Amino acid sequence: MKKLAVTKHGKDILRIIPIIKANSIELKIKIFPQCNLNFLSYLGKKTDSISSGEEITYHNSRDNKNPKVHVKTKDGKYRCLFEEVVDIEIDNIIPFPIFKMNIADLGTKIYKEKKENRQIELEENSTPDINTFELYLVNDKYEGDPSKTIFRCLDLLRSVFPIDYLISDGADYIETFKYNLSRGPICLMTGIKIGKYIFLCKHYIENNIKENTISFYENKYYFDLIVTTPMCIELDGKLSAVMPAYLFDLDEFPFQNEADMYILDKWRKIFGDSENKIKDLKFKRKTILIQRTWE
Repeated sequence: MKKLAVTKHGKDILRIIPIIKANSIELKIKIFPQCNLNFLSYLGKKTDSISSGEEITYHNSRDNKNPKVHVKTKDGKYRCLFEEVVDIEIDNIIPFPIFKMNIADLGTKIYKEKKENRQIELEENSTPDINTFELYLVNDKYEGDPSKTIFRCLDLLRSVFPIDYLISDGADYIETFKYNLSRGPICLMTGIKIGKYIFLCKHYIENNIKENTISFYENKYYFDLIVTTPMCIELDGKLSAVMPAYLFDLDEFPFQNEADMYILDKWRKIFGDSENKIKDLKFKRKTILIQRTWE
């Protein structure tokens, strides 16, 4: 099985080893520079640190055990259990989030090319200022082109905004984030196919990064939070009403026959269930303002 290597300026940052069992996938992650480890939930943050050579493993559920993230130390012991995660799911309309990493210090390990590695070089087609990346997992049928999806607003939110903006209550952010699509992307996206899986790496610049950190997020409600993001669209100087993001996509659903109407009703129920879940969480969420440039 191929491994995913992430590098920056020729330095070896981490290695991801997919463990494929039947129809599921688990991940082993090795980080080479010293790094702080964050587990972020809706109730707070748990932090620790890992040393070079230690492994982080993302396990799916099995034998009545919940999915979890843990660290395997060099002496074979396990620590830093984090169970506020769900099984890795690659068949959804939104790529599955694995983690976010901030890089302040590249360390000293030089990357050496190997046949079994598939490499993502963060500075390729980019800038040396890139210091942050997020990793997602999808199946090999993923188009990756917003113009080819019927859920354009949802794909835009996922591809443009940092993960911690979308799944937090926005307390540390500006009240309205206006993004003009005509200015081009503020995040770069790289995809690497391994087997029937595609690893998506979203890399960008984040301010005030002072240390290496890797962050895992409580992702139980990740899908629900994205599809219900409060959103407003500006077109020709006029503002739409503020609505959950999924409603903008459903309003433009390209149905032509009864089969399409069935699909529309199915998604309307799925998104409606998501809205009910998020209402129960009682989040105070910020509105995202998007300037529309697509037809």
